[in-house]
Amino acid sequence: MFDAAGREHNRGGPTLSNDFQYFVGIYWGSERHRVCLMNRQGSVVEERWIEHSSSSLAELADWLRQQTLASPQALAAGIEIPRGAVVETLLEHGFAVFSINPKQLDRFREREAAHRGSWSPRSQKRDLGDPVIEG
Repeated sequence: MFDAAGREHNRGGPTLSNDFQYFVGIYWGSERHRVCLMNRQGSVVEERWIEHSSSSLAELADWLRQQTLASPQALAAGIEIPRGAVVETLLEHGFAVFSINPKQLDRFREREAAHRGSWSPRSQKRDLGDPVIEG
């Protein structure tokens, strides 16, 4: 059995499943959010903006299921906040949600910039998904 964060419950306690096939990074905003869906190899499948409304959040959950053609347990989402309507909607639809501390994300960006040789706003779109992939 798995909980909403993808942890398998057994007699030894919860363990994290690494069977995710898709990863989504969500850049939270007060009025709209940027969503970047990636496959297991880290390639961008699709990106989109969503409004911060109940109907748009429901559409997000439906869109993620359509894009992945998989069960919700096959997708892990990374977001900079641990609570709120976006997180609750994803959890209600069975997706695993991982809150990523903004300071940790800044350190990740610094390491990646040193590794890649540069950082740009274009590369930022993947930032929230990459730490979840590398877990």
